[in-house]
Amino acid sequence: MRTNIVIDDRLMSEALMISGCKTKKEAVEQALKLLIIMKKQEKIRELRGKLSWEGVNYKQWKTSIMFFKAQREYISSLVNRA
Repeated sequence: MRTNIVIDDRLMSEALMISGCKTKKEAVEQALKLLIIMKKQEKIRELRGKLSWEGVNYKQWKTSIMFFKAQREYISSLVNRA
């Protein structure tokens, strides 16, 4: 989607320098991906204390571990671009 936006020059310069992104587009896309991840985590944290616990289901636990490993690898790949 083509979009024109006005971004503070100093903010963009710092983002490019810190992230290691080569283009403004890459920096904006990386920032949007990170924002999405953070907001999803925020929604999950809102559930704290609202769910009942009935013990550990091994298959669900294994799926969760695989999910968190994949999420950690994805975040790491974003950070390692810097």
